Amino acid sequence: MNERPWHDRQDAGRGGLPSPSSQDWGDEARRAEVLALVGDPHVVTLLSQLLGELSMSVRSASDPAAARAAVADRLPDALVLDLPPEPGATHGLIDLIRRLPGGHDVVIIALSGRDSFLGQTEVIHAGADACFGPPYDWEAIALKLHALLDRGGVNPPRILTVEDDPTQAAFARAVLEAAGYHVRVCADPRDFGDEFAAFGPDLILMDIMLPGIDGYDLARYVRQSEHNATLPIVFLTSHGELHARIKTARAGGDDHLLKPVHPSLLVSTVAGRLERARLLRLLLNRDGLTRLYTHTCFVEQAERVLARRRRDGGHASLVMIDLDHFKLVNDTYGHQAGDRVLVALATLLRHRVQRTDVVGRYGGEEFAMVLDDLDARSAASLVTGLLADFGARAHRAPDGRTFTATFSAGIAPLDERAGSLEGWIRDADGALYVAKHRGRSEIVVHDGERPGAEPQQVA
Repeated sequence: MNERPWHDRQDAGRGGLPSPSSQDWGDEARRAEVLALVGDPHVVTLLSQLLGELSMSVRSASDPAAARAAVADRLPDALVLDLPPEPGATHGLIDLIRRLPGGHDVVIIALSGRDSFLGQTEVIHAGADACFGPPYDWEAIALKLHALLDRGGVNPPRILTVEDDPTQAAFARAVLEAAGYHVRVCADPRDFGDEFAAFGPDLILMDIMLPGIDGYDLARYVRQSEHNATLPIVFLTSHGELHARIKTARAGGDDHLLKPVHPSLLVSTVAGRLERARLLRLLLNRDGLTRLYTHTCFVEQAERVLARRRRDGGHASLVMIDLDHFKLVNDTYGHQAGDRVLVALATLLRHRVQRTDVVGRYGGEEFAMVLDDLDARSAASLVTGLLADFGARAHRAPDGRTFTATFSAGIAPLDERAGSLEGWIRDADGALYVAKHRGRSEIVVHDGERPGAEPQQVA
């Protein structure tokens, strides 16, 4: 057991526990690939270090011709390009990527030597997702790239269409499904409550004129819950008068489209509203630094897992993680280095668990996970691998020094007799306390089968 909180890089390879292979879990995310069209090799090295800490890999191209060849060989997940004073060639590269199949999904960040507002907006108009001017904040650039790459999801957004006209409903379904969305039609407004609860839509496409009840009332029903505050509602109506638009706004609608709506306008409106809602949810539910769930959102998601396991049975484990001697890291290397450690651990957790698991920043340097469908033994094996991988990772301070860090963890399996989430968290927290008390860099499992028994030490 290593009781030192961190140590110089030359000691980083000591000890270490074997980590489970990706085949054991089958859910480790593919490392996003970033193509860097940057002439300065020092900048390429810096980007490789920063993005490597966020589980991204970097390949470089020295000029636009080399970048075109690299893109033709394999489309990257993201492009970072350093614009010359006359950026015509690089603008052509942006246009080339956007015209390729899948090119609109590539994240493009430009580094403009011009710090003027018009110069940067010109680059965004050319097709870049973001443009940074000097002096460059490389940490901010890396985190922005990370956030943009994280905007996708494995499941298509769900659109609930409330429409009693079969022709209009079929039109909306055909257009939106062709654009990649999952669509459900609610033809009878009396079924709206059940359809809404069962489908859990990401956006509602609402007709106003419905039999027995209008769309405004259904929108007010949705808005009465604060959980639906960010849910987009787009009204479709044949009434284009000003008073109809005013009623749309008062009922909580986000947009008002006039029938017959052009397919391209329908798709672009839905896409824009979904993206805005995603960003709002990100701000509300995700920690700004680590991109993990906030404390409140983690508790809500954990409650859902607990309720599902009570209903359906099966395993789940709750893990509490605390960085060892984190204050000493901040005091020795600076808070910027401490932030890098937090981001590195958060990224590792996100990339090594299933998408159905719940991972959050519980507070400060403490993290929490609900590992769905894993018993204590499997959870301990996974966390052991995480500890080994994290402990072997080098973190870089702003002054160039490197160091390593460790964490301690407490695991509480879900007992079939479990009462509340508070009790489940308390068991995991108690095991974490034991791990910290025994010297840190350890994993302890709470033994719920034998009340009063001492928790089991894993590592």
